[in-house]
Amino acid sequence: MREDHTPANDSLLSATQLSALGLAYEPFITPKDAALLYNDSHQEMSTNIVLKSLANEAKAIVLIAESGAGKTTFLRKILHITHADIESCACRIGAGQTFQQISAKIKQKWSLPDGAEAPAELSIENHVICYLQKHPKLLLLIDDADQLDLASLAQLLQLKHRIEQTHPHALGLLMTGDHKLKLQIITLEEANPSCSANYQINIRPLNREQTHRYVRFRLSNAASDANHPAEDLLDHAALDAVYKASRGNFTKIHAASIEALNQLQRRPLTQPPRKSTRLTAITIIGLVTILVLLTYYLAVQLGIAY
Repeated sequence: MREDHTPANDSLLSATQLSALGLAYEPFITPKDAALLYNDSHQEMSTNIVLKSLANEAKAIVLIAESGAGKTTFLRKILHITHADIESCACRIGAGQTFQQISAKIKQKWSLPDGAEAPAELSIENHVICYLQKHPKLLLLIDDADQLDLASLAQLLQLKHRIEQTHPHALGLLMTGDHKLKLQIITLEEANPSCSANYQINIRPLNREQTHRYVRFRLSNAASDANHPAEDLLDHAALDAVYKASRGNFTKIHAASIEALNQLQRRPLTQPPRKSTRLTAITIIGLVTILVLLTYYLAVQLGIAY
């Protein structure tokens, strides 16, 4: 049975759903993050363009950003709010992964009904076309597409192009990658115009104010005791330091926030040890003095006894 990915507006896709789609559920993506992470008007505009283009026009779209800037998170939002009549298949690309492996994942996710020609006997193009007969809106999502070699990337783009040239219903394609992917597509398109993408959208990092809000939001979610809120653990200066270190990059925000919290934890622990050290020294001196006096006393007593 197909999972319903209709947005509930109160949570992202479950870990099980993301796993089924081929995307690991990372701990820092919490169910309530969506409203905060995408409050930038330019990003919202980009999201709307992506949704409209994928749902109605089945375009090929590339999301470009540096590592850790939130490409996968953006992709998950697309999955979360995508239209109920769109069938999605997501692949996260690792080093050395090829077009053949993507094809196998597509055949597994969009399996043909019993009685249809055996999937292994169909080319990936014909397999997708057969699936399109009853599922006219298909969306293929490729995360970290910059990990693909040029030949596999070319096959992927050509697959989409051939399907839309031979079938009334097209295959929507959404890819994420760094700036290397942008250059790869330019190189391929110069050699073969069919290897093209309709839109390339740059995902911007958070600004200073958004970084402050994001960290406070994460801290408030992390608080286990409602009577001891964690939202204000880091003051304005500490949050500014987090932004300065991260420049709005999510991965760097997390690292800088953890370091700021570690410093906060070390701060109250720095003074007490000094007091404890002084007390320990005084105690030791006292004990040594007592031992010296006791030894002298015993020596005297023993001397007298002798």
